[in-house]
Amino acid sequence: MSDKTTSAQEPPASDRSAVPPAQSDGVRGGKPLYKRWWFWAVAAVVLFAAIGILGDEEAEEVVEPIIAEMEVSTEPAPEPEDDSLAANEVRISRDDYGDAWPFTVEEGVLACVDLKHTFTADGTTYALNGMAIQAGYPEIDEIWLDDPAIPGAKVSISPFNSLASELCE
Repeated sequence: MSDKTTSAQEPPASDRSAVPPAQSDGVRGGKPLYKRWWFWAVAAVVLFAAIGILGDEEAEEVVEPIIAEMEVSTEPAPEPEDDSLAANEVRISRDDYGDAWPFTVEEGVLACVDLKHTFTADGTTYALNGMAIQAGYPEIDEIWLDDPAIPGAKVSISPFNSLASELCE
């Protein structure tokens, strides 16, 4: 007697066109792996992680030399003991700038150390920019003149910051 089980037998030749071919990829449900939504979600996460890791390494290669050049010293610039000045310093005075002089003192030393712009007068080194303020230098407000032409404003120290920037070069 012949044993007729439908799962082990092929359909008759006339019925073969009605049955789709079996999937051989081993995935339940018959869809290929690359057609499943979660496959692409996992692939995207892996791709973004790889880009992030590689991107961080490349960024470090670019940023580390810049940071090394910008090493910021928290030590205040020392007052010169004699009239000799370093290459990153210049002595300036009210006589040099006339009415554009923004300070209450008559003269001082303008300097740039590690991008920190400072002005030293009467033994105190003042901050002229944010980098110097962050390094702990006192703010220049104590010796900064009010602008007589504009109530509530100060005389511009912009030319002195520009000169200090040139001293950093």
